[in-house]
Amino acid sequence: MKSAKKSLESGLELKGRKLAKNFSADEFACKNCLKEGVYYNKIKIGFVEELQKIRDKLRQPLLVTSGTRCPHHNIKEGGHKNSAHLEGLAVDIFSKKVSITQIYRAAEEINFFTGMGTYPEYKRKVVHLDILQTRFQRWVKRYGKYHYLF
Repeated sequence: MKSAKKSLESGLELKGRKLAKNFSADEFACKNCLKEGVYYNKIKIGFVEELQKIRDKLRQPLLVTSGTRCPHHNIKEGGHKNSAHLEGLAVDIFSKKVSITQIYRAAEEINFFTGMGTYPEYKRKVVHLDILQTRFQRWVKRYGKYHYLF
């Protein structure tokens, strides 16, 4: 059991660390683990630096709803078994000041993210960004189904 706990404390060296001008590592830590008093975070610094470019382009705060997920939290969220969130290569974000369309367009202009999608029906409309796919993938989730644009 001790080794299982150790693996759940992954990323402890990131705790409290600023990764970009407007983002700290703690924003990307697994929310489920934090509720249980465990710090789990695999976010990649280069990924956050690209996210900062979107934030700079929009000149508005971006809020992280989901960054790194532990395997348990990923299942709870209904995430794919190979979700990029598990590797710290994905984020779900929103802004109180700009639309998901504006965030999505800014992310497209950055030309870094291979996976991009939107959840327009969630209470907080969010944009998903990842770099796990080996090919570009764009989608929107509507009426409980994923609709792939390409």
